[in-house]
Amino acid sequence: MTPTKRQIKLHGHVRWQVEFGRANGRRSRPVFDTEAEADQAIDNRAKEQRRFGELWLQMSANERYELMAVYSEVRRAGMSLREVWDGYRRRSQSPVATDSVAYEEAVKEWKRRKLKAGRDSRYVDEAAHLLLRFAEGQRRRAIGEFLTEELEAWMDEQKWDLPTRKSNMGRFSSLWKVALDRRWVAENIVGRLEPIGDISVEPEIFPNTSCLRLMAASLLPHCNRIIAPLALGLFGGMRPDEIDHEKFGWHRIDLRDGIVTVTGEVAKTADRRTFKLQPVALQWLRLAHKLKNPLPPVNERRLIDLACEIADIQHWPSDVLRKTCATHLRNHYQDDWHVVRDLGNSVRMLLKHYVDLHVPEKQSRAFWQITPAAARRELKRMMAAGMIQQ
Repeated sequence: MTPTKRQIKLHGHVRWQVEFGRANGRRSRPVFDTEAEADQAIDNRAKEQRRFGELWLQMSANERYELMAVYSEVRRAGMSLREVWDGYRRRSQSPVATDSVAYEEAVKEWKRRKLKAGRDSRYVDEAAHLLLRFAEGQRRRAIGEFLTEELEAWMDEQKWDLPTRKSNMGRFSSLWKVALDRRWVAENIVGRLEPIGDISVEPEIFPNTSCLRLMAASLLPHCNRIIAPLALGLFGGMRPDEIDHEKFGWHRIDLRDGIVTVTGEVAKTADRRTFKLQPVALQWLRLAHKLKNPLPPVNERRLIDLACEIADIQHWPSDVLRKTCATHLRNHYQDDWHVVRDLGNSVRMLLKHYVDLHVPEKQSRAFWQITPAAARRELKRMMAAGMIQQ
């Protein structure tokens, strides 16, 4: 049958269910959080059907007969082809991988180790979600059975850019290292993938017009819960992972004296730092506190995407808010030591990423004037121009 999708409500939330029909007497109806994920599952099923159809056509008549004969015998014995193949592999492989566990159990062990090592729980949950997506529908399959070719084909389907692919290869490699350590696999299959070398990334920052429109959009009632994270990144230079960290919040921000403390467990470099907020940052954070913005933020990425759509920002470069802030702090302080003290990185890294941008001081002075009042004026202009439906 042709897969169909429908919108359902599950535990009070809107979800998408895909009907794939029956297989082995069981109905397959997986549920997804978004329509895009449901569409991707349907596309993957179509690709799988085409792939196996092409494989059947490429086989000779004798090969097809032999396959069906063996399959019938295996079924009569109450087994599956996978069980037969696994038995053969267990006998032929090194003893190191004979005690493999289900893929999802390996991911649980990976999560346990990362959390025990002090990694941010939000990062660990997001990474684990990615790892489980690879084995969708096969989570009970032993991790030792997965092949490099399967992982490579799945990664190709994701159509990631090179930096994202390299980053995610590291996550899968980390999982297989845990499995290798526990003697659940014979090797780290990620090591067989073509390595991605150093990626040259040109530093990108937002122009002042984009910053102003973004902050103007954040003032709208359905977006104003992200004022705090936007202000901390754009005017405070904090890293996204620091802002999102479960141990960072309003208790680390002194709105009276304009001081922010980033503890060692929150900072990427594990070095505690305290920095003084610029006046414009303090204005935005006082407004965010008045509006009861949650810190750490909730549904931040969805709301930022919405604000970008309203502000006509179609490209979000890596770590763009922090890089924009750092660039203008250089002109503000005229002393790189003060900049790195606020940002928590080295002068070498600062010069490597920002020294070639050559942003005029006049542009930086205008940047530090993007106050809530200026954003309200821009919001009125955007509404008058029809950019926002009133």
